[in-house]
Amino acid sequence: MMSMNRIYPAVLATARTSPDSLFLDLGCCMGTDVRKLVLDGYPAARVAGCDLRHTFVDAGHALFANRDTCRTAFFTSDIFTLDLANPDPRAATPRPGAVRSLDELRAPPISAQLNYNIDAV
Repeated sequence: MMSMNRIYPAVLATARTSPDSLFLDLGCCMGTDVRKLVLDGYPAARVAGCDLRHTFVDAGHALFANRDTCRTAFFTSDIFTLDLANPDPRAATPRPGAVRSLDELRAPPISAQLNYNIDAV
């Protein structure tokens, strides 16, 4: 669980100190971590979960029974098709919470904070 990571408090603090921040969980599966992040205070409109398979996103909505009430954006996309090395200078920076595709994140400047959540077996 992401909330067990030592930087989790700093991630939550970013919601207060950077009002334009967008938390993007790549490989969100059913969205358990981003739902916990919102529950702990990160604004849902500035959180997005992305997974390769829509079946995982659907399973998360079914598990949490919140398909119609969830304010967190979930979408499917393949990170390996995204060309981050060549940002599009004509692209507008997406409004937090409005991201529906990884391609929308190609606008410069992009500031990314990568957090790895590795569970020991």
